[in-house]
Formats: sequence, structure tokens, C-alpha cells
Amino acid sequence: NFDCLNSKKENFKNLNSESSNLNGSGISLENVISFLELADKFNNQIILRHVVLKTINDTSYDTNFINTLKDSYKNITKIEYLPLSKLCTEKYKKLGIPFLAENLL
Repeated sequence: NFDCLNSKKENFKNLNSESSNLNGSGISLENVISFLELADKFNNQIILRHVVLKTINDTSYDTNFINTLKDSYKNITKIEYLPLSKLCTEKYKKLGIPFLAENLL
């Protein structure tokens, strides 16, 4: 298991698809970690925006994980916690992308 509270930056680099997801979502963070590494390499500033879904990713574990990411990469300058909004459905419709969280609104 991946313990975000006791992790160092090098641990994030070595995440695999089984351990690198929040709340067992099955969504790999591999691309996120790769992006953060690349942005860190070029010293690009990052603002993390985390959409909060009630009862899905609003636990202290989730918050601690996001905070650990911030603490692990010096170029993450800010975290924004955003509520899920109905505005998302219109945006996704215009883009022709299914909005999988629509039933959570």
C-alpha cells in the first residue's frame, strides 16, 4: 500500500498503476507524476486544482495525499479545492465528452 503521509518525492516517481490511485478509483496517477516531474525539471509553477466529490474524495486521506504532492514538488505553488459544479456538464457536452460524474450532481 502507498502511504502518502510517509512518502518522499522519489516514492511518487515509482508509483505503479495499482498503487497510484486515490480511493481505489483505478485511475493511475502515472501521467500526473510524470507531468509534475517534467514541470519541476523546468521549474514551471503549478496550481493543483482538486475537484471535491462528496463521499468519494473528500476524506482526510485525500486531503493529505494532495498536500503531500504539494510538499514533494517545490514548483506546486497553490492548491485549490473546487466543488463539483453543473457548469461541468455543459462544458463536457460542448466538447463532446461524456461527463461521468453527472450522477453526482
